[in-house]
Amino acid sequence: MKSLKKLSLYLISLVLIFSSCGKGEKENEENGGNVDAVTKVRVKTMEPEVFNHYIVANGSVEAINDAFISPESPGQIKKIYVKEGQRVSKGQLLLSLNAGVIGSTINEVQTGLKLADTLYQKQKTLWEQGIGSEVQYLQAKNAKESLEKKLETLYSQMAMSTIRAPFGGIVDEIFLMEGEMASPGMQVIQIVDLEKLNINAELSEAYLSKIDKGDIVKVSFPAYNDVPELNNLEVPVFRIGNTVNKDSRTFKIQLQMNNIENRLKPNIISIIKINDYSNEKAIVVPENIIKDELVGGSKKKTFVFVAEEENGKVLSKKREVVLGLSYDGITEITQGLNPGDKVITDGYNIVTAGSVVEIVK
Repeated sequence: MKSLKKLSLYLISLVLIFSSCGKGEKENEENGGNVDAVTKVRVKTMEPEVFNHYIVANGSVEAINDAFISPESPGQIKKIYVKEGQRVSKGQLLLSLNAGVIGSTINEVQTGLKLADTLYQKQKTLWEQGIGSEVQYLQAKNAKESLEKKLETLYSQMAMSTIRAPFGGIVDEIFLMEGEMASPGMQVIQIVDLEKLNINAELSEAYLSKIDKGDIVKVSFPAYNDVPELNNLEVPVFRIGNTVNKDSRTFKIQLQMNNIENRLKPNIISIIKINDYSNEKAIVVPENIIKDELVGGSKKKTFVFVAEEENGKVLSKKREVVLGLSYDGITEITQGLNPGDKVITDGYNIVTAGSVVEIVK
């Protein structure tokens, strides 16, 4: 009897223990398995700030004055008067062609012109005195004028046997040597003036209404990332193309700028940023913290997590938002957030709705 009583007490104790364990497990399940679990997060308190959106395009740099120079008439190069890398002024003699035949012809014509002018003057005097025939006078006059025109033509041909600089600049390259033949259209010398540059770019036709001639844009040059004075330069739009390319659906824009210390070179890449939207009192968040979820099939809801105090605890809660434009990893929020809201920026990917969080700095 005594043994039976002890056995009964033992069974009752086991029931109480299992009952207590089951209740504890149920409480843990209701509280996510750990009633004391707290996720540490960082937040950004929403305050109005300046937000700028830019259209970004690649541009190509070209010198406004950049020419491949060739002679106007064919001939053998007699003398080159400049060297590569040499700075020249407008009109300076660059090279001459062998023009010995033209020179000899000029001498012959000049001699003939002297005689023709003498005969003309005598016939003119006789004609004015009423002596001699009109035909003789006109023949002498015609012979003189014909030789004068021929001499002008020869002088023009002689001028074409020399090449002069069309503008001031630097002799970048000489393609032929003395003694070689040159002809019209053949590249002989390249001169480039680096003082002033064009920057050309193409934009989608969607931006036609976003930019006008005279608008100020920002220009940077990746080749000079380590040179602050050659980045984020403010340059006005010099020209906008009047047609849209039917294949690429783009239009051209052109900027003009002075070359700072002649450091920029033709054909380097530039980055053009065109400010098409600004808001001085925008609510913005990092682009990467924005989340999406499907609601009711294909409908998408966009949200961020915010930290809110509730019943003495700080909880993470979903906040549905409406997005504006994004630029450089920042997105404007047009609806859903207000000044003072604490948006979770670190730890956003490990919290869920209702998670207990601790805000750390």
